[in-house]
Amino acid sequence: MTTKKNKNKKVHTVYVDGGAYNNGKANQKARVCVVHENEVIIHEDIGNHTSNEAEFIAIEKAFDWISKNIDKNDVVVVFSDSKLAVNMVKYIWQGQIQRIKDLRDKVANKLPENTIINWIYRDFNKAGILLEFNLPRV
Repeated sequence: MTTKKNKNKKVHTVYVDGGAYNNGKANQKARVCVVHENEVIIHEDIGNHTSNEAEFIAIEKAFDWISKNIDKNDVVVVFSDSKLAVNMVKYIWQGQIQRIKDLRDKVANKLPENTIINWIYRDFNKAGILLEFNLPRV
């Protein structure tokens, strides 16, 4: 039997991606994107970060947005095409670079209770498609 409370519960999808131009070079510049359902909620430059760092920062920004904007009774599924970031945030992979492990811990500690994170193929990542084709910022 379904209670009235469960009838009002919603499932939200959030897509995240981060990437860097000139990755690993002195003049690298990173950008992140977060999409809720079909709406771009974050699309911004984040400065001098690697692609891996940008992936974690995109997830962190999504978690912050979820905490402020999604009802705690709803369920949120965050999708990222970064196997590294997803598996590290879930503590499936440990990583070898301390800087990345520290970033993982910071992000994982922000994971909202009503949220899960999963890997998705790049072709289905709405945020990744936006970054890949470098569409104008919203």
